[in-house]
Amino acid sequence: MEQRHAYNLCDAMELAAGGGIPAGDYGWVYVGSYFCDTYYAETPPSLWQETFDAIRAAGAQAVLVVPMPGQRRLGQVKAVTERLLADYGEAISEVVVNDYAMLHWIAREAPSLPRWCGRLMCRDDHDPRSVDTGIPQWLYEQAAGGTFDGVSVVGVETDSFGAFNLSGSTTCQLGIHLPLAYILTGRICEFASLGLPATRKLRLESGCARQCVGTWMRYSRDGRPYFKHGRTVYGDNADTTPLAGNSGARLIHSAIADKTKAGKEVRICG
Repeated sequence: MEQRHAYNLCDAMELAAGGGIPAGDYGWVYVGSYFCDTYYAETPPSLWQETFDAIRAAGAQAVLVVPMPGQRRLGQVKAVTERLLADYGEAISEVVVNDYAMLHWIAREAPSLPRWCGRLMCRDDHDPRSVDTGIPQWLYEQAAGGTFDGVSVVGVETDSFGAFNLSGSTTCQLGIHLPLAYILTGRICEFASLGLPATRKLRLESGCARQCVGTWMRYSRDGRPYFKHGRTVYGDNADTTPLAGNSGARLIHSAIADKTKAGKEVRICG
């Protein structure tokens, strides 16, 4: 099976501004956020500009990733998306959405822009403790004909451990996130509480100073390594194996995995 490579800068766009896109055969660079509507909505225009400049310099295509917004930031997420499509529409080749409502909204707002179902729409088991030799992907099977929930899509993303058990499709691509697969995510960002008094810690919308830019956590449970960045817990899935029969798997490499090589880190061993 043909494998194509992309670089995922979501929730870590500061890396592009600091040093550009790393060397590699990356046809696409993902920008925006999968898990944090605050990061997406409050990214300053200057950082968006620097990120898109870095993508152009790398000769890659941009893929805009829109998070699943909470009610409080729904209007902001829509406004930012509209502005980005207006300002950088020539550089954005595809869009990834992470919930049903945004899938239908983006289909109305940008009907000609190819759409992907993002990793949060994939509800299949991706717990490393329950790996088997063939992981079914319900969302991919549903979208194999090129539509999902009545909307045309070109691909489906997934986070999985182990091998896949998939029927082939010539109309729907499979995007596999490597080498970190998300296991779970939530609404409260532990790192946003850093520096706050105890009475304000671990609250929704308690404030965000983008602490996730330079702080993350490694820990272990039952001998398995885990990694927390922002609101999300990840596991190592570098050995995930895509099966033949697909029109071509897109391997989406995590910038967060590269980011952990430098910067401040909180280590907790359990």
